[in-house]
Amino acid sequence: MRDLCALFFLYDIIALKTANKLYFDSTTPRGGMMYHRLQNLTAMTSDQLVAAFTAIPAGVTLLHLGRGGLGSKTGAELAAAIRVIPASVTSLDLGANDLGAEFAVAFAAIPANVTSLNLSANNFGNKTGAALSDLFRAIPGSVTSLDLRCNVFHIKTGAELAAAFAAIPASVTSLNLGLNDFHHKTGAELAAAFRAIPASVTSLNLGGNGFHHKTGAELAAAFAAIPASVTSLNLCGNEFHHKTGAELADAFAAIPASVTSLDLSGNGFHSKTGAELADVFKAIPASVTWLNLRRTGLKSKTGAELADMFRAIPASVKSLDLSGNDFHSKTVDELAVMVGSLSHITTVFLSLPEIEAMTVDQRRALKNIFPRVKTKDIILLDLAGNHLPPERKNLAVSLLGFGPQEVPSLKALSALSFIQNFGLGALDTSPVPAEVSRYLRSF
Repeated sequence: MRDLCALFFLYDIIALKTANKLYFDSTTPRGGMMYHRLQNLTAMTSDQLVAAFTAIPAGVTLLHLGRGGLGSKTGAELAAAIRVIPASVTSLDLGANDLGAEFAVAFAAIPANVTSLNLSANNFGNKTGAALSDLFRAIPGSVTSLDLRCNVFHIKTGAELAAAFAAIPASVTSLNLGLNDFHHKTGAELAAAFRAIPASVTSLNLGGNGFHHKTGAELAAAFAAIPASVTSLNLCGNEFHHKTGAELADAFAAIPASVTSLDLSGNGFHSKTGAELADVFKAIPASVTWLNLRRTGLKSKTGAELADMFRAIPASVKSLDLSGNDFHSKTVDELAVMVGSLSHITTVFLSLPEIEAMTVDQRRALKNIFPRVKTKDIILLDLAGNHLPPERKNLAVSLLGFGPQEVPSLKALSALSFIQNFGLGALDTSPVPAEVSRYLRSF
């Protein structure tokens, strides 16, 4: 998991190297937010640090201080700088700064307007249990989203983790504990830790924790301890294909009935038989309405196996993500076998490249698997799993013949023609108006 954490911060490393200067400062609009980045603050004096923070433009909502070398400062120095952060900042990234126990005073200085706090990859697992609790207790009560990924928490005992998690502010509703190597803990330790998570948490991310190393009984004990307040549970990338079908069934059956959104993406179920998968999915709580099976290796299953597996998915599930499973490799006959297995699904997520690679007959057969899905509820994703812009999505649905026909706009058809004939690379050398260029790049 350490390698995954390193990849997680690859973008930051590249930014530092390409900046070619000690201090990198930029302000950029991003997704409707004003994004500001400060890096490599190690060489700054206390006064220079305060001056740099004071100079952050008013209106900035997302402040990125990740990999800024802030661990070299004292808690008091960082607190003085944090106090002058603009009141407009609602999202604060302090990831990968190796912040120690003395930074509780800095956490306490975080402005009350900050609702999203990123403390990932700070090696908190190397702190004492008491220090960890003090740090979390100092987090402002305004924070509702807390990212604690990649903090080597597996080094702590179950009791220490329980005490630390119990100190997380009751204001937090979204908690990310992914990539913390929890598989090194026993089922009992995990249960004690999860049980201490504040009852305010409704969204819990436990992805990439190597849970395949645990027995089915241990996983069941751990999952059963997840607070009943949790409605969204992320278990992606835990390599569940290494577990037997019976073990997974026991584990999934223990997931709290409060969970309505379950993410099992990236778990490679390819090694399980159709019968095993049917037993596994039958054990998913009937409370689940949204199920993510993106990139789970379903390509290797036959049409009959997929049909059996799909029929076992609880009827409560209305939204299903099947993207990244190479459905274009299924024959028309295999797709036809699946008809009637997902008649309760009303929203489906699919990969556009897969549909584009299908024949007309394959697309027709695929459409028949989802009789209740309307055109507007077909969510097409690109290879990276990103949603397509609305107009491109509507055009793709229409031109691919998936769903009722919609008449594409002349603008959309022109954009498609340009991209198909010249490619987006042509925008760098062609005298295309800025407005048109932005539209094409978003297409």
